[in-house]
Amino acid sequence: MKKYLKVLTFLLFFFASSNDLLAKSLKLNIPEIADIADFEIISASKEKEPIFETASSVYVLNSNDIRRSGATSIPEALRLVPGIEVYRSGSSKWSVTSRGFGKLYDNKILVMIDGREVHSSVFSGANWDITDLIIDDIDRIEVVRGGSTTTWGANSLNGVINVITKKSQYTQGNLVSALYGNKERSLEYRYGGKKNDLFYRVYGKKIYRDSLKNSDDNRGVKGSTTNDDWQMNKAGFRADWKKSLRDEITLQGDIHQGEENQDLYIPTIEKTPIKDSEKVRGVNIDLRWKHDFDKNSLINFHGYVDNTNRKSKIYEINRNILSFDGEYHLKSSNKNKIKIGLGFRSTDDEIDNGVVNNIALTKFSPNHIKSNLYNAFIQDNYSIIPDKLDFTIGSKFEHHYLTGSHYLPSSQLRWMPNKQNILWASYSKGIRQPTRLDTNLRILTANNGPIQIYWQGNEDFKAEQIKSYELGYRNRSFKKLELDLSLFYNEYDNVRSFEPELNKFQYKLYNKSSAKTHGLNSSLNANVLNNWKLLIGYSYVDVNLTYDSDSKDNLSIYDEGSSARHQFQFQSRYNLTSKVDFDITIFKYSDLNNISLRNNSSFSIKGYTRTDLRIAYRPLENVEISLVGQKLLSGPNKETTRPLYGTQNATYGNQIYGNIKWKF
Repeated sequence: MKKYLKVLTFLLFFFASSNDLLAKSLKLNIPEIADIADFEIISASKEKEPIFETASSVYVLNSNDIRRSGATSIPEALRLVPGIEVYRSGSSKWSVTSRGFGKLYDNKILVMIDGREVHSSVFSGANWDITDLIIDDIDRIEVVRGGSTTTWGANSLNGVINVITKKSQYTQGNLVSALYGNKERSLEYRYGGKKNDLFYRVYGKKIYRDSLKNSDDNRGVKGSTTNDDWQMNKAGFRADWKKSLRDEITLQGDIHQGEENQDLYIPTIEKTPIKDSEKVRGVNIDLRWKHDFDKNSLINFHGYVDNTNRKSKIYEINRNILSFDGEYHLKSSNKNKIKIGLGFRSTDDEIDNGVVNNIALTKFSPNHIKSNLYNAFIQDNYSIIPDKLDFTIGSKFEHHYLTGSHYLPSSQLRWMPNKQNILWASYSKGIRQPTRLDTNLRILTANNGPIQIYWQGNEDFKAEQIKSYELGYRNRSFKKLELDLSLFYNEYDNVRSFEPELNKFQYKLYNKSSAKTHGLNSSLNANVLNNWKLLIGYSYVDVNLTYDSDSKDNLSIYDEGSSARHQFQFQSRYNLTSKVDFDITIFKYSDLNNISLRNNSSFSIKGYTRTDLRIAYRPLENVEISLVGQKLLSGPNKETTRPLYGTQNATYGNQIYGNIKWKF
């Protein structure tokens, strides 16, 4: 560790002494607070609006934030967002959630890339290993904390994460990037060109990430390798065509193929892992069209097809999605802005069951399901006092093949007494649709000779429900400061519970739990100097679970401790010169308490402080050399419990890497 710090310190002073050290009155690449507040976001309402004026708890990571953080993956970049909880349990596995319920397959937050859902209909949540992109091609990551059901529908109970890539006209020419570190390596190439009014780019990326270490002796030996190293190949394209002043068309697609090693600990041989290699592949095509009729009306169309396949010894999942949606926006008067929309999604998934050593591990019944989801929404924004007070009301209507029809209303009240202050309040009602895990999966969890114990899905599993209440305030009265604060209170019903049925030797999934959560998300941005910016974030969440009187659930009763109550972020972005960046990022996480084990005991995961450093040097305008150290001042630690089934839980220590980027 001391060696790494010495290297970082030496490079810092070397770069500083070989250039214009203080940059004095130079205005470098750190935007002013007022400029940041005027950045636009679309994920809150499917309509461009300044971040500062948005009546939702939103946060935007722009491309500069992501680059200067040193993050090499989307979930690691999301650690920067106050209120977003990121826990890593394996080399290729992350838990990302908001406002509680942190687990590997988080099922209460919706993840998208350019509006294309990467939510899994099989297990819920996102498979973060296949979301990898060229970091330089990300324009921004928009995060909506809290219910977004009228805009995005089911499964956005606790929020939305939308990764938005750059338009092709902003990625012209060649980019070559090589990264080498003690835990990962990658190589990237992208080329952007144009023909008349058509801009396009193509890219390819190869990544390797090494195994982590066992966090305890429950599965494997503490400190030994988890054997979960993995690699991923990815390629894709994007084309943007401005057909006319009124029409914009975007076509893009990606293909990926990877291999992820893992040790499987299955019943009867808990201490003897089965070596496995999960094969992952997929392809998607995405089309968007925007047409402006005039300055007061427009139409958006979005359609995509998406195929993913995951094959391991536990299962083989092949899933196909066909999705269409469209919206019509109309400013019918000086006081009313109306949006209406329709959507359809068809999901076709086929799952082969897993058998190892003649032991049936998983069984999906039926193996093959084709399901349809229909939705419509309407929303009206009414201006009560122009530019000062307005009210938005709307609802989503969805019909799901399992749970029938749902009415998902929302409302927002926004007051802007002046351009420096905004106060808003909102209410929304949302649902989480059942997945294949909830309804169709039978999985072996214990095997003691003649007695086998299973988890069993429930075909009568209901949609989980939420009522969400929020209150927010933003202030930018001072030119170089911006404050953002939001308070929330959520009520959940029909939450998943595991009920023992001893006569059948199984735990069956029911909806015999409910929950209440409350907390806050806050951030303070400060331009200390023209070349020095500080960002401070703090979030708090408290989760309280209750169970029906007839519930005997003894597996999930400690889930309320699966999220850190307190999280703190500190970011310093300092331009030593026009050619040298020096960045510090500090994360502080409180303990995770009362987390259940199979024997119904509990334990705590110790909180920790993480420190990341980054130094970047640009000897030429189109060349950047950076050195990044992550988790430099903390030892190896685990962040969350092991997955429910199969693999062990990992701990990971510091990571050092160097990166060279060349644009030409």
